[in-house]
This record gives sequence, C-alpha cells and structure tokens, in this order.
Amino acid sequence: MTTEPHQCVATVPIFRHLPAPVLTRIGAAVQHTHLAAGTPLYQAGSPAAALYIIHQGQVKIARISADGREQIVRVLGPGEFDGDHALFVAETHTAAAVAMASVSACVLYKQDFQQLLAKEPAVSLAVIQALTKRIDALEQQATLATAPVDARLATFLLNQGTERFHLPMKKKELAQYLGTTPETVSRKLKAFAAQGWLSQPQPSVIQILDRPALVAIQAALT
Repeated sequence: MTTEPHQCVATVPIFRHLPAPVLTRIGAAVQHTHLAAGTPLYQAGSPAAALYIIHQGQVKIARISADGREQIVRVLGPGEFDGDHALFVAETHTAAAVAMASVSACVLYKQDFQQLLAKEPAVSLAVIQALTKRIDALEQQATLATAPVDARLATFLLNQGTERFHLPMKKKELAQYLGTTPETVSRKLKAFAAQGWLSQPQPSVIQILDRPALVAIQAALT
C-alpha cells in the first residue's frame, strides 16, 4: 500500500457531500491499494480494522454456507464501501471480500477514522446517514432471501438504476448472489425476454423494455 491521494474519497457516499477541506484531511489519512482479480481484500476471520472504499473494479463479499457453497452477500462497485462496522467495534470479518476484477481501492484504518470523527462533526453525521441506508438495504436483502426467484431477479435488475447495463458479475456469481443456480438465472432471463420485459443485445448486456412489469414482479416481496 501507498499513501498517495486518491479520488475515491470524494466518490464514496459517506464523504461525497463534505466540504473540500474535510475531504483533503480524509484523503491525507487513506492508503491506496491495487488488487488483481481473485485476490482477497480481507479473509473471513481476519481482524476487521479498516474502511475499504472501491474506486475501480468490483469486489464480492461472500460467505461459505454449512454445505460448503459460496453465497455472495453483496457486490461492491466504484464509490461503494465496506468495513464501516469495524470502525466502531473490535471484531473479525464474518465474510471474505475478493476482487472480481482488477481493483483500485482506498483504505482508512480505524484509528485514523476515529481521529477524524473527533475533529470533524460533519463526518459523524455523514456516517450515521450512510449506516441508516445500509440498514434499510439489509432489511430489503433479508426479505429478498425468501422471495420467489422471479422477484429476486426483478429486484436485482431494477436496482441497477438504468435501463441498459452490463451485468456486474458472471451468471454463476449472480446465481450465488440470488441464492439459485446459473441454469435458473438463464431460464428466467429468457422468460423475461419472451414476455417482452427485457432484451439481451449481448450475453452480458441487459436492456429493460418494460419496467412496470418488473416492478409488478418485485411486488411479490411485499
């Protein structure tokens, strides 16, 4: 790792709206790291002692189930972060974080972050707001886990935030994230396309054609 400044401080939701002088102080505290695809950012059971901010690439947060299967809990993209819980309590990671592609990230260690909290009240407020949103997301994910596969897939597609996008992971990894099989994901995508709800101009590209139809499927969550 190096201590070179990096733009990821200004892109992460926790810090994005802070004044420039505060961002400069945070930038001076972070360390910068690069990871090749397949390299762990941290391992399950390792000490949780830092906030990780993704600038480029993707990182999967995954656990191993009792039957030995990998379950992807979250996928982090540019501007997203993980490890925030470690900034307030002493504990170990319950999951592993692994680069899905070449990753550039900033690392802010617990001691440095707590010093920032003491000196910059605006940082404390930003963290509270971000953690509130994280709790909401976890509640939705808990509901998603017991929903029909159609609803899980529709929710995932709608959460991409645009009508046309590249799938952010391979179908095998998407299946692990949704708690199903790659065959089921492929079959459901083809079924959605047959209904005219989406198209796939390329195997990894999704074009949403009927958002209300997907929203109606998502309603199975409630």
